[in-house]
Amino acid sequence: MKQYGAFESHPCVYDEGEGWVLFDREDGWKKIHIAEIQQNARPMTKAQFEKDYGKLPALPKTAFS
Repeated sequence: MKQYGAFESHPCVYDEGEGWVLFDREDGWKKIHIAEIQQNARPMTKAQFEKDYGKLPALPKTAFS
């Protein structure tokens, strides 16, 4: 199940196996080791995530596949 959060104030989406962070909209989402996200991300509800970050670029097609 996907979870949402803030990683160093940047949006992140993760599950038990992988995590993605959007540091810069132009560069797109970057895959980050899940342990680093689990230790450093501030979890958010999906509603709070969407409210705080608005419309974001789509995750890569390889994400969570």
